[in-house]
Amino acid sequence: MNIKFKNKLILVTGSTQGIGFCIGKNLLDLGANVIFNSRSKNLKQLKNLKKNSFQHLKADVSNYSDSKILLKKIKKNFGLLDHIVCNVGDGSSLNNTKGSFEQISLMMKKNLFPATNIIANSPDFMAKKNGSIVCISSICGFENLGAPPGYQVAKAALNMYVSSIAKYLYDYKIRINAVAPGNIIFEGSVWEDKIKNNEDEVMNMLKKEVILNRFGTPEEISNFVAFLLSSFSSFSTGKTFIVDGGQTKGI
Repeated sequence: MNIKFKNKLILVTGSTQGIGFCIGKNLLDLGANVIFNSRSKNLKQLKNLKKNSFQHLKADVSNYSDSKILLKKIKKNFGLLDHIVCNVGDGSSLNNTKGSFEQISLMMKKNLFPATNIIANSPDFMAKKNGSIVCISSICGFENLGAPPGYQVAKAALNMYVSSIAKYLYDYKIRINAVAPGNIIFEGSVWEDKIKNNEDEVMNMLKKEVILNRFGTPEEISNFVAFLLSSFSSFSTGKTFIVDGGQTKGI
């Protein structure tokens, strides 16, 4: 299998660090023209990329108006998108407000709306041929793994959104799927801090809960995303694929 995205225009939201950056870099290596996106101008990781094959556009995609402005700017300056990766998400929650209106509202804004704001407008800004969208979800949308209730609810909502919007999007020849990663470690990740605080506890958790007994890497998620964007997954839409080293059960 030889996945290529030569001359394809791809937007990756939330892509200047972590999993999003790795996805963008991988798509560049596969020949795509990638539009990186973030709320800030912190472009430290982008400096070593080939400048003629990517752009960075600042926008807060949790805001509906900003999202539409971003898509309009892309269409005006670069043309119609071939693919979109909705990566923006955040598990940090309000303290001591488990399940509160404030927590759930915040988690929806951070983990559901950044995808729906882009996807709802996507038919007007994507090529009407073999288009595909991939959202980054979480295994917390499938099982209660002890994360903040609002986060788990928001990711479950994202999974259902992907499932329910698929038929509508295919009227425009656009497929949509999602990836639900398990425990992924990278520089600046929450797991990096947890290992510093109590490495033995983390290693015991992996041994007990994860069949492969290890963390996943951003590269492994990125490769799965590339597969779902590509024509190699052309018979799949409306699905969320778990990539967690065998952690979740009964799914």
